[in-house]
Amino acid sequence: MKKRWLKIGMFVITIWLVSTPIFLIPYTPQNAVRLSILENRHPIASMFSFPKRSAKYISAEYSGSKKMVCYDVKMSFSAGPGRTNTTTVRIKRINAHKYKAYPAYPIA
Repeated sequence: MKKRWLKIGMFVITIWLVSTPIFLIPYTPQNAVRLSILENRHPIASMFSFPKRSAKYISAEYSGSKKMVCYDVKMSFSAGPGRTNTTTVRIKRINAHKYKAYPAYPIA
């Protein structure tokens, strides 16, 4: 019985170690979105976010510029000072292979 639980535990740890670099290192905008959601303490929303690039008019609504790239996610998460729910994340390119994501809210 103990061997079975040990094998299950080792399997879970192995899957976690293999999937972490694939899904959380921000070398793509989608991974930056997942990492940003995880940093806001929403691990389930991070796993099931399925980020997708927003249209340019939506990016303009959330950032004031059509050049700023925004991504929509399937699950809303709370972030910011008021812990307001959002489903949109802005992406900033740091260098050739690194991105940073920030929760976005509509500009009034």
